Amino acid sequence: MPFPSDRADLLREAAEAERALREIPSAGNVDIAGRRAATQFELGRIRDRLGESREAERLFAEAASGFLELGHRDFAAGARIFQARTAMADGRDKEALSILDRMVEQFGGFPTLEKLPISPAGGLGLWLVLLSRAKDPKRLYEASGIALAMLDPLGSADHVAFSKALAWRARSADELGYTDEAIETYQRAIAWLEQAEPDSSVDALLDDAVRRVAILLAELHRDKEAAAAHRRVIERFKTRKTLSARLVVKASNAWLRVTDTEQAQGP
Repeated sequence: MPFPSDRADLLREAAEAERALREIPSAGNVDIAGRRAATQFELGRIRDRLGESREAERLFAEAASGFLELGHRDFAAGARIFQARTAMADGRDKEALSILDRMVEQFGGFPTLEKLPISPAGGLGLWLVLLSRAKDPKRLYEASGIALAMLDPLGSADHVAFSKALAWRARSADELGYTDEAIETYQRAIAWLEQAEPDSSVDALLDDAVRRVAILLAELHRDKEAAAAHRRVIERFKTRKTLSARLVVKASNAWLRVTDTEQAQGP
């Protein structure tokens, strides 16, 4: 059930959840413990909507511990993902990544969340974004491989996440010097990202993939493929007015002119 958007209604729901939480014994049977963890989680969501990030994180952490003690691993993982997302939204990327890293270590891998009516796509995407911001290409390479193995590219819930994971895998391979793999994966990412519902993050990854694949092909002197890739760059960026876009188009046009001249002159 969605939360109300009105702050007064949210505060009223928070007060009701606080009252319910106070009425649940701090110790008891399995049903009581489960009710307490579930109430902490819901109250955490309300506090998050109210902008009370620290309090929301505390509640998500307590809910996760409670669920884990009951053996409800997927519910615990879900609470940890909410905790990490709240920290990230508050600008604390390092803390958010630490929460997810501890979860992955504790669970022996990224949880499938199969007991929940959701895909792991959101949590996996959060993990990859945080690793990319941490500028850790080795771990991003490994994590994006895990994500690609877990996501269903044909599933509506996973399509965008799968497309982005391909782009992160390509970028990390690129930064690690795995050039052939990077080119192949960038090309796959481009095909998938072009089919994804566009948004700012999809567009940014697609821009990067289109630009980098042209550069890498040129560096390997795969001129015919590079020429096609540079034309694609020009087509994608040519209508944009920003200085960075104009420079990208200028660089691609310059590469094409030089290559055409060299080919015309012959060996």
